[in-house]
This record gives sequence, structure tokens and C-alpha cells, in this order.
Amino acid sequence: MSLLKSLEAEAERLRQQRAAETQALDLRQQDYERQLLPAMRRLQVWLERLCEQLSMVNADCLLAHEVPDYGTLHARVIHRYSVRLEERVRAAELTLEAEAEILTAQCPEVQIEGLARVRQLMSVFEQSGVNAFHQGRRDVRGQWVEARFKPRGRLPLKLVLLAEPTADELRLSVCGFESLAPIRKPLPIEPFDEDLFERIGRYVACRDHDLTREQLPDAFRNSLQRKVQQEALRRRWEDQLIQQRLREEEAERRAIEEQKLLNRARRMVRQWQERALADPRLQQLIARLRRKS
Repeated sequence: MSLLKSLEAEAERLRQQRAAETQALDLRQQDYERQLLPAMRRLQVWLERLCEQLSMVNADCLLAHEVPDYGTLHARVIHRYSVRLEERVRAAELTLEAEAEILTAQCPEVQIEGLARVRQLMSVFEQSGVNAFHQGRRDVRGQWVEARFKPRGRLPLKLVLLAEPTADELRLSVCGFESLAPIRKPLPIEPFDEDLFERIGRYVACRDHDLTREQLPDAFRNSLQRKVQQEALRRRWEDQLIQQRLREEEAERRAIEEQKLLNRARRMVRQWQERALADPRLQQLIARLRRKS
């Protein structure tokens, strides 16, 4: 085949490929507009009704989140919800937001030592929007190496469900309902029906966490537990090394300061000796003693 014919064949193949992709995207867009977007609208209405009933019943929805290196954070959901649906040509995003009152009296006050542990726990609370830092101590470099944590205020709660015509699944993101850390999970588009609404609703009402949980094989679960244990052991070793390095730096700093003080004292003694020897009266006394000897 000549060069020209081969190029023409490649161009035709690319044209047909682009045409097929455009057709597939058009079909996805049609399905999105006919099925997916209306389902998102129904879910919005369903959640608004659910939140209205939760606010009327005002039942206690208590949260107890285990926070590594801290303990258990206790909170009570405030039944004031915001449900909104943002519709775009290429996506629909449903957002549900609320808050939980942190039960400060039930939350422990914990003192954490070690640069890495303090920094990690600070990051966990800051990313979740929780005010927990109480007081602390900095090292010579101005970094927190000791801190006390006592959560207070409110814990933001958020659930986001994203639907896109180009995606084969729904994208779920939640934070605050079952842990401080954000959780992201894909959900199957089909069936997008009342059963899925019910699962989402039970999650929002804090009845269960089946929406985000998956059944894992025992071998895989054990493997994850071993990795968590190994990571915890690694963090402990890192903390010990950091503490050892900080102690060495502190000892070195003190040795430098002591040497500076010693050098200063020596200079002062030498300067005093020089001034004393330069005194005429002392010179006369020394001369008199030499004549007598």
C-alpha cells in the first residue's frame, strides 16, 4: 500500500472511531437526561421529606467516632438539614449537609507527645472541621511537640452524590456520619430505585452504615489488619527516633550555650587581669617588692 493510501485509511479509521465515540456519548447523555437526572430529582425530594420528618421527630442521633491516638469523639446530630441538587449539562450533584453538636463533657482530654503524633492528630481534626486543640508546647524550631486535645463546638456532616453521563457508576462521598475521615465509594447506577433511597436515608438517619460497607474476604481483612498494625509499629518507631533526635538537638544546644558562657567568663577574667596589671599602683607595688627581695 502506498503512503497516501495508508494515511487515508488511518484517517478514515480515526474518523469512524470518533464518530462511534460521539454516538456512544450521545446515547449516554440521552440516558442521563431521561433516567439518571430524574432519579436524582426524585432522590432530592425523598431526602427532603426524610429530613423534615427527622426534624419533627427530633430523635437522638448519637455519634461515637473512634479517632486514632485520641479516643472516642461523642456528638449528637442537630436536625437541621440542607438538601440541594445542582444540575449541569454533564453532571448532577446532590449535597446533603447538617451538623452535630460535640458532647464535650463526654469527650476525653488527651495529651499527645511527639512531633509526628501531634501533627497527625491536628491534621485529622482540622480536615474534619473540628476545633479540638487546647494547648501545647513548641520545640526550639517552633513546631508543636506536645499538645492537649479536647473537642468542642460542632462537627460538620456532609453527603455528596455525583452522577455523570460519562461514568458507569455513581460517586458517593460522605464525611462526619460514621467517621471524621472522608469516605468515598462508587455505587452502581442500576437499580437507582427506592431501595437505594432507603439505604441512603438510613445512613443519613444514623440507623446503619451499610451504604459504605463492603463484605471483605477474611484473608483480605486479615491482611488489612496486619498492615494497620505494621503502620502503627512504624509510627511508634518514627516517634521514638524523632524524640531521640530532639533530645540530641537539645543537648547540643545546651552544650553550645554552656561553651559560650564559659568563653565569655574567660574573656572577662582575662580583661580584668589585663586592666589590673596595667594599674600604676600595682606596678609600683611590684617594683617595691622586687627591690626588697
